[in-house]
Amino acid sequence: MSDLITPNQKLSTIPIAELRKWDIFTSVDDKLLENIRLAYAFGELGFLVTTEDIVYSLGSNRQGCLGIGDSTVTCSVQPVKVDAVCGQCVIDFSCGGNFEYTFCFALTADHRIFAWGRNDCGELGIGYSNTTELSPKLVDLGEIKIAKIASGFGHSLALTADTGEVYAFGRNYRGELGLGDRSDRSNPCKVEGLGSAKIMQISCTAFSSFALTEFGEVYSWGDSENGQLGILQVSENTISTPTKMIIDKPVKKIANGAAHTLALTTDGQIYACGLNSTGQLGTGDDVDRSALTNLGDHWPIFDDICATTQTYQSFAKAGNRAYFWGEIIPGESSYTSPTEMVNNMSNFPSPVTVFNKRQFMHASISVKDK
Repeated sequence: MSDLITPNQKLSTIPIAELRKWDIFTSVDDKLLENIRLAYAFGELGFLVTTEDIVYSLGSNRQGCLGIGDSTVTCSVQPVKVDAVCGQCVIDFSCGGNFEYTFCFALTADHRIFAWGRNDCGELGIGYSNTTELSPKLVDLGEIKIAKIASGFGHSLALTADTGEVYAFGRNYRGELGLGDRSDRSNPCKVEGLGSAKIMQISCTAFSSFALTEFGEVYSWGDSENGQLGILQVSENTISTPTKMIIDKPVKKIANGAAHTLALTTDGQIYACGLNSTGQLGTGDDVDRSALTNLGDHWPIFDDICATTQTYQSFAKAGNRAYFWGEIIPGESSYTSPTEMVNNMSNFPSPVTVFNKRQFMHASISVKDK
């Protein structure tokens, strides 16, 4: 489960043409972009890591999310150094929140997490010392090593590298931490009730959480007002402990939008549930589903899916062909069934994946994607 960087990967770079497809990086000079090994875009915020292990941020500094230690800077069009994580061998970024607030994480090759930005509900996992952290702070997990971070609007999950366990922290008023109550946590807490199998993937909607086991079983918990948990009977629209999703095939990947869920099975079919107001389930209509619904076997055999918690959109990949469905222009147009895309990106959302003129990566672009 390790994502350690090899020497060759660290010397490789992401093509400038790929970075230019993301609006946040259009103002960055070619001289810097030609030396980038890792990039991440989250709406009005962007991060870049060079082959020399220098970390830059640019864009909005709302709640200190640039990580530069200065709250007087409201926005930086040009990249600025994030000193606290330079030289730390960052291999991934993850951000949570919405258009009003943002909290950020950087994951290192030796499985540590740095956090900064908004911290009103303990969403950084570093305690309540400040409601806003202007510079990255190390999340104290003792000897526990982390392989992946996933975030919703106010909560986060951390997946351990060696044991495949899940830790949760942050906002919990809809049971999204899976700890059996609705009290916020400002430090990582282990999520129990996930069985004995290793967890291979974690994912979040805005107010829900998901964990995929090594045997293809999926557990979900948190908000299910729109059916996004994939569990038919949910009292008060919430579940505060992990519960198995109902699906008759093993799953190899879960992806989530703001309030919808996609499940990719090992035989390449897609199932979906949750909010469907803009056709983001791909079922050909705009009817919400509380049970995972198969998109049908008339589609290609899919090998990947993705979505982001900031949009009402869905994506899938079949070989070198990419598909999109859901909202195109907010309040104006959408696709209710998978539609083949053109102008595909390296991590496969295209420039059409714009929500309120903002682009969001479902995962960092790395030299490993090339």
